[in-house]
Amino acid sequence: MKRSRKLRGHRTHGHGKKATRGAGLRGGRGRAGSHKHEYMKALKSGRRFGNYGFKSIKTAKSEAINIGELNQLMSDKVKVVDLSSRGIEKLLGAGSLSAKAKGKEIKVREASAKAVEKVEEAGARLVTGDG
Repeated sequence: MKRSRKLRGHRTHGHGKKATRGAGLRGGRGRAGSHKHEYMKALKSGRRFGNYGFKSIKTAKSEAINIGELNQLMSDKVKVVDLSSRGIEKLLGAGSLSAKAKGKEIKVREASAKAVEKVEEAGARLVTGDG
């Protein structure tokens, strides 16, 4: 007579402590329980909970654009390219200006030394400052 395979008398039926359905054996999925039963593990690993600290106004990043990207903003009809009105505060020197920049005026709040050099080399005029 063949023996029954229903594991009668075996408390867990071959699934260890409790691991048939769900994520019960490992304490939940992902960061579940991090505020409750996983708290000490989270502290040891250096994770922090919730919002903390503040954002300093001084470390706010300004919007900047490279000279190479400036070519896309220029058109043949427009003589003055005002970057300040577009929310761009600084002009950086990576890339190169195309020939359509010749004779144009570029307004921006700040510009790097390399950007100033490249704009003048291309035959355009750079106006810096708030005004």
